[in-house]
Amino acid sequence: MQPIVNLIIILQCSKLRNAERAFGGTINLTFNLNYVYMLIPQSEKLYLEMTAKLLDQGQRKSPDVSRLASSLEIIEAHINRLHSIVNAVGFQSNLEEIEFFKRIKPKFYSKKIFLVEQFNIISNIPEETTIKILAYYKKEISFLRRYFNQNQFLYQYYRSAESALDEKYFLRNTRVSVFPALDFPEFETNGDYIFAKFLAYEELRRFLLGRIKTVENESNSLLAKQITAVSAQMWTDEKVNLVELAYGLYFMGSINNGNADILEIVALLEDSFKIELGGVYRSFIDISRRKTLSYTKYLDAMRDKISNHIIRKDSLGR
Repeated sequence: MQPIVNLIIILQCSKLRNAERAFGGTINLTFNLNYVYMLIPQSEKLYLEMTAKLLDQGQRKSPDVSRLASSLEIIEAHINRLHSIVNAVGFQSNLEEIEFFKRIKPKFYSKKIFLVEQFNIISNIPEETTIKILAYYKKEISFLRRYFNQNQFLYQYYRSAESALDEKYFLRNTRVSVFPALDFPEFETNGDYIFAKFLAYEELRRFLLGRIKTVENESNSLLAKQITAVSAQMWTDEKVNLVELAYGLYFMGSINNGNADILEIVALLEDSFKIELGGVYRSFIDISRRKTLSYTKYLDAMRDKISNHIIRKDSLGR
């Protein structure tokens, strides 16, 4: 048995070295076969890195076409790295493969779909009256609604988090090659691309609803705008604390039933508190490197403040 065990360990170590090259760095693990659990967490980490770079790119003052091209390059580079990770590590079970193609990969592709569709919508906004602009946005929302209706069965499957047909839709060995593969034939299933479109179109719908709200607000009276400006709330604490709060909301899945992306949460907080957070992912890396402080220093302090307030209130009430 010993030679077989040694062979397995050699093969596992070889995979680990391949994984290190795919991840772009050294994986600090004591070898105990825990590498099998790296795929999903490393994919999630790669996604956070990609969205942070997209956020930074979106804040740069460059022409729309140039910004779109740079953003698509970022997405393509991270999708290629994702593909390399899958090739290097592989899947240890059908459940892991389903989780990847149902939850992880669609998030990457959805960003590509969203940015292209968003660019097309913005490029074709009518330069006319507010009424025509609003009608244009509402027409685009109607298009999205039709797509959801045309794919109603799968859309309900997506929204209800069903799993009965997961093996049919999210295992590669069940893929029906009706259309040519988008990138890599071995990297696709029957359902991951349409789930990516659902994610992208939901984000696009939120974008359009936000645009409608903005146009309607801009048509309000000058007095209403002045009142809004006077009542605006500003973030007066450290930026890193707001970043910590943003990631807390993201990982807790507290917004839109967990469907809100970290970019959307950051944009919401920036808009609400009139602040630019800048390099959000870099701030998150700084948080993860804290040695003497808790990773969640701000959230811990918030918890303590609430607890102490309740304790003091209870003690005074007795």
